[in-house]
Amino acid sequence: MARQVTIRQGGLRNTNEFNQWDDTMCLTKAYFILKVTARLWYENNEENLSSGEKFQEHLKIAFGSTKLFIKQAERELKNRAQKTGHINQIKELETLLCVVTKTDFITTQIPTFTAIDTITIELYIDGVELVNPLGSHTGIHKLGFVYFTIKDLPVFLQSSLGSIFLTNVHYSPDVEKYGYKEIFEPLIQDLKQLLEKGIQFQGNTYKIALWQILGDNLRLNKLFGFVECFSANFCCRFCLVHKNELQKMFKEDNSLLRHKAGHNAHVRDVIDENITTAMCGVKSDCPFNELGYWHVTSNLVDVMHDLLEG
Repeated sequence: MARQVTIRQGGLRNTNEFNQWDDTMCLTKAYFILKVTARLWYENNEENLSSGEKFQEHLKIAFGSTKLFIKQAERELKNRAQKTGHINQIKELETLLCVVTKTDFITTQIPTFTAIDTITIELYIDGVELVNPLGSHTGIHKLGFVYFTIKDLPVFLQSSLGSIFLTNVHYSPDVEKYGYKEIFEPLIQDLKQLLEKGIQFQGNTYKIALWQILGDNLRLNKLFGFVECFSANFCCRFCLVHKNELQKMFKEDNSLLRHKAGHNAHVRDVIDENITTAMCGVKSDCPFNELGYWHVTSNLVDVMHDLLEG
């Protein structure tokens, strides 16, 4: 209930700011015209969004046909800017999902900011083998690459190569030698500055916040400080289910979900040797937890690696 109140308060604040936008701002962030409707629907239906249910199916039921949905958006744009061509940039269902998720993230993780004056970015980490992966020299010249995308762009632009930016390149063997904390320290400091000072654009100041980190399970487990062996007792990043139960578990158990306070306690206890990694699946802290507003337990599921690729 507290979470819903937070979203509602943040949403009303955002709505007031939205009403003060000029035509240029409305067209630049056109998809925010759907935010108020999305927020109200989300608040009324959040408890029904259990695991396994399709979010888009709920949207179709709530809003009806896609054409009507577009017309509603076109009317809003026409009233504000007398232009309708920009509505073609909106991918209605997918963008609505992004708006709901972002508003939820901003108003709960960074409550002092609004979804309007904050730009969210998404990091993706992956490794590249520079030699024949079947040869005898694999690993010697392996590199790690980190990219970021801007989540505020329309959905159809987010997957464009021109919207994916390289932000970090590191020598993979250095991860074992120095650890991720040393490698990502410059990036973490940049993220702190981007949130604290923001960037200036057309006379407005926009804060930059990290939304989530994507990657394959092995790499994310290592970066987040979890065990890298998926036959370990507690190998899941999201919950504390034992490996024996994991093989026959088909529904989410809220009582087993990892949370910020519990995870931080596990990190301290492992460092102090009060418990072992085998008892909780935690090896160390994640360097990005240093940001304060972002935490490994709030990171979202990587759809491609965990769902589409199974």
